[in-house]
Amino acid sequence: MLKSILIVFSIISIDVTCKADSHVNKQEIPDNVTKSFSEQYPQIHVKKWKIKSDTNVAEFRMSKMRRNAFYLSNGTWIKTETIFSDLDDLPIAVINSWHQCAFQTWYIQAMKEIEFPNQNLYVIKVTRVYSPQSDFSEFSYAASDRYSEIYELYFNKEGSLLKKVQLN
Repeated sequence: MLKSILIVFSIISIDVTCKADSHVNKQEIPDNVTKSFSEQYPQIHVKKWKIKSDTNVAEFRMSKMRRNAFYLSNGTWIKTETIFSDLDDLPIAVINSWHQCAFQTWYIQAMKEIEFPNQNLYVIKVTRVYSPQSDFSEFSYAASDRYSEIYELYFNKEGSLLKKVQLN
């Protein structure tokens, strides 16, 4: 009996999780959204459509970069995120600011550009892992003794660090 209840709860939680960020067919996306996408990105093929809450997300590639465009159901464009794989993909002003900020020695986990209707932001996600032990040798402590800090750093195109958000 207990096993049956656990299986039912597992199925329900999987179903709820999938609906929170579900992949859908193009036919399930409102016409206003597909029309807006086609006007904004002519000649671009959408690899995958997703629905996140009330937002329609088009996953695609353009100029060899992974991108996600976000739209409301009425077709209004919210933003487009472009994933960068190399620091050199960022504007030079952002790179210069990165090299001068307090986080420059931290490990870069991810980088992206977020295009909004009125501005572009550049986000660098960084992490630092350290141990309470004094020698900081990578192999001298157990993984459970490690501490990490994760931040998202938001820059404008001029390279100003607008905000930093601690994620843990």
